[in-house]
Amino acid sequence: MSEPDGIPATTPDTGEAIGSDPGLGIIERFEKAAANRGAVDRDLMPDQLCRAVVEVLDVDAAAISVYLGGEVTVPVGANDLVASMGESLQFTVREGPCFESYRTRCPVLIADVRDQQSPVWRRWPSYAAALTQNTAFHGVFAYPLVNNGVALGSLGLYRLTSGHPQDLGAAAAVATRIADLLSADVFTGADRKPEAHWLDSPTGRRRRLVWQAQGLTAQANRLTPGQAIDLLRAQAYTEDRCLDDLAEDIISGRLPVPDLPSDP
Repeated sequence: MSEPDGIPATTPDTGEAIGSDPGLGIIERFEKAAANRGAVDRDLMPDQLCRAVVEVLDVDAAAISVYLGGEVTVPVGANDLVASMGESLQFTVREGPCFESYRTRCPVLIADVRDQQSPVWRRWPSYAAALTQNTAFHGVFAYPLVNNGVALGSLGLYRLTSGHPQDLGAAAAVATRIADLLSADVFTGADRKPEAHWLDSPTGRRRRLVWQAQGLTAQANRLTPGQAIDLLRAQAYTEDRCLDDLAEDIISGRLPVPDLPSDP
C-alpha cells in the first residue's frame, strides 16, 4: 500500500488476501448490504453499491467514477451529495488521488488531507485546498476499478476523521468486486456487448452538461476543445466553484458563455 502521503501503492493491497476467509467475509457482507436495499434501475445501481460500501467499510462516504480517458471522468454513483463533491472537485482542478489511482492501477492513500505537512499539498495543492475548503473530510482513499486487466475507473473513499480504514485489504477486495459487478451489470447490454448505459445516470447526465458548455465555449471563442475546457476550468477555479455547477448555469442561461478578452 502507499504511505499516507498520496503516493500510489506498488502492490494491490496489504492485509488479508482477497481470496482468504476475511476477504470472502467482507464480500459477502457487501453483497448482502447491497441486496438488502432492494432492486433498483440499472443506472442507479452504482449509488446502491456506494451505500453498501459505507455500510460495511470504515468510511463515511464513497463515490464511483468511470474514465473515458486520462482526464475525462464521469461520476456514476455516490452514497450522498457530499461524496459526489470529492469527485467533482478533482474533475474541476484536474488532479487528485482518483486520477492517480486510475493511471497507476494502484491504491492511493491519504491519511489526513488537512495535515499541512502531508506531501499531498505538494503533489496536488489545488485539490487539497479545494477539498478542505468545501468538505469536512480528512482521510481520502482511491482504489482503481479494474476488470479483466482493463481499468474502468476509480472508487473514492472518504473519512471525516484522520487515519486509514481499519482493513485496507477489505477495501481493495470491495473495489475489485465493484469492478466485476459494474462490468457485468452496468457496462454491458442484453447481448453482452459494451454499452454506455451508465451515461444516463443522474450524475452522468449532469456531467454531460460540461461537454455541452465546452462545445459552446469552443465555438464562441474559436478554440480547440482542450482550450475550451481549460477556459471553463479557469473560470470555475477563479470563482471557487465546481465545474459541473458552472456548466449547468451556462447551459441554463443563468451565466453567459465565457468570452476571451479581445486584443487591444
